[in-house]
Amino acid sequence: MPLTARRMDAPADWDGLQDYFAEHRLADGLPVVPPTEERVLAMLRYTDLAPDELIGLVAPRWGPATVEKVAINAVMAGCKPEYFPVIVAGVRAVSTPAFNLYSSETSTGAHGQMFIVNGPIRKELDINCSSGLLGPGYRANATIGRALRLVIMNVGGSFPGVTCMSTHGQAAKFSCCIGENEERNPWTPLHVDRGFDRNVSTVTAVSTRGSYDIICFSNKIGRILSVLAGSIQPLGNANVFYGGEPILLLCPEWANMLANAGFSKADVQRHMYENSKVQLGRSPETEQRFSMSWRAREFPNHTSETMVPYADSPQHVIVLVTGGPGDHSTHVPTLGGMSISQTVPIARRDGVPVKSVHEFAQR
Repeated sequence: MPLTARRMDAPADWDGLQDYFAEHRLADGLPVVPPTEERVLAMLRYTDLAPDELIGLVAPRWGPATVEKVAINAVMAGCKPEYFPVIVAGVRAVSTPAFNLYSSETSTGAHGQMFIVNGPIRKELDINCSSGLLGPGYRANATIGRALRLVIMNVGGSFPGVTCMSTHGQAAKFSCCIGENEERNPWTPLHVDRGFDRNVSTVTAVSTRGSYDIICFSNKIGRILSVLAGSIQPLGNANVFYGGEPILLLCPEWANMLANAGFSKADVQRHMYENSKVQLGRSPETEQRFSMSWRAREFPNHTSETMVPYADSPQHVIVLVTGGPGDHSTHVPTLGGMSISQTVPIARRDGVPVKSVHEFAQR
């Protein structure tokens, strides 16, 4: 597989090399692994795509994400080669026009990308789906998310204060890759809800605006549901402005309590939609006009008394069962109706899903 990327003469010593990447705006502020030809070729063993094949155009500068360029960034992020099929699927997801990466990467909002892995590959690659999955400790989560972010920076040209104008940013602009805890999920997982077989592995990309920890010590279903809905009602919630697909990371304890009480996932989605509504008049008039300019079709005859939900519909509330033991869940606001989340199968070039990433290495 001939490599065509431009060669760079970089310092041989570690500190000089890191300074070189920082000066050329090729890094995220953390030390990077030198993308030598040997390392890039090892990464490319885990795909049946040609190095010069285009995966997609990455906003904001619409840089061509070829397989080779994506592999280079995966090496820099510290990925194992077997992670590469997941990263390819993630790049496909964010480069889909409906995902609207351009909007999130040029806005002043605190936008980042969350990548959700479903299916058997979670376990094969040791992707954390349980305790602390939004934090450190797992190489797969940290480096897969980081690789996808480096592609957005180095291929897409998203750099803070230059094209990325986020006022504060957020941690997902470094890395955010999680797995759904399907083994503790009493309902169907996300990728099955979206039409895939349970044994197919997928990556879902969602544009997020941070996260909010929800705590409730009660073991009463009504109280838990009340706290879940109440946690997303503060003024300034972007999903109230824009609708879209907010995410609820529901802990296994609460999910199973709800299921044992007869609640389906659809019941939870409907409850969140109906009980998270905010009276339009609570917001300043400028925000009211701004919100209704985006949601005019939903509320053509709105008044200050109109109750506005935080999602486009109950089905647009993304409920994921994630995390480990404990009575905490997490609300993840999203970019809103401007971005449609994308679920992409981890598959071969012909579109056939892979059962194991090692199918590629055995070629």
